[in-house]
Amino acid sequence: MSNLNALTVAVDVALRKRDEARRLLQDAQGAQQAAQDQLAQLQGYARETEGRWGMRERQQMRREQKQTDERASMQVRNAINGPPGQEY
Repeated sequence: MSNLNALTVAVDVALRKRDEARRLLQDAQGAQQAAQDQLAQLQGYARETEGRWGMRERQQMRREQKQTDERASMQVRNAINGPPGQEY
């Protein structure tokens, strides 16, 4: 009988440990899924932000290029015709 009681106690302890391990695993898997969901959300936000800023950057670069082109054109005209308001 005492061997049966010891075996029953051992089985009960093993079942409790198994159940606790299962609960911890499920908690960890839930946390991992939440982290993956958050990462996906942040990556989407990053892509959206980069797209928006990238568009602004390209517009700014076009404006700067246009200004550079206009200055270069003015320098060429001044080299050919002389500075504005100066008569020869």
